[in-house]
Amino acid sequence: GGFDAWVAKKYPVVKGSGKPATQRPKRIGIPDVKKRVEKGDLTILDVRSAADFAAGHVKGALNAPLEGFDPKTLGISKTKDVLVYDKAAGRSRTAADKLTEAGYKAFEMPGGILGWLKKGNTLEIK
Repeated sequence: GGFDAWVAKKYPVVKGSGKPATQRPKRIGIPDVKKRVEKGDLTILDVRSAADFAAGHVKGALNAPLEGFDPKTLGISKTKDVLVYDKAAGRSRTAADKLTEAGYKAFEMPGGILGWLKKGNTLEIK
C-alpha cells in the first residue's frame, strides 16, 4: 500500500530537512583533464595535505587541504570550472560539494592523483 498505508497504520514518519539529496559531483575523465590543463581553462584544487602536494601535483594545481577547506577563502573565480582531486577520490567529493553549494561549477577527477599517475601523466614539483 506504499507510504499512505504506512501512515494509516501510524508507523513512525521522520521528516527530512527539506533539502534535496545532494547528487554526486560531475566528473572530468583524466584524458579530458590533461587536455584542459594544457589549455589552462580549469582551476585545479588539490585537497591533499601540504606535504603530499609538495611531493608532486597536477601542473598548475593550487593546494587547498580539505582540513579547514572553505570556498570563501580560496580567492578563485566562479567563472572558471573547478577541478578537485585528492589521493584516490574520496575526499574530493566533500570539497566539490562545498564548492557547488558556494556557487562554483565543480568537478572531480576519477581516481585522484593515483589515477592520474596510472594513466602515465607526470607531476609538477615546486
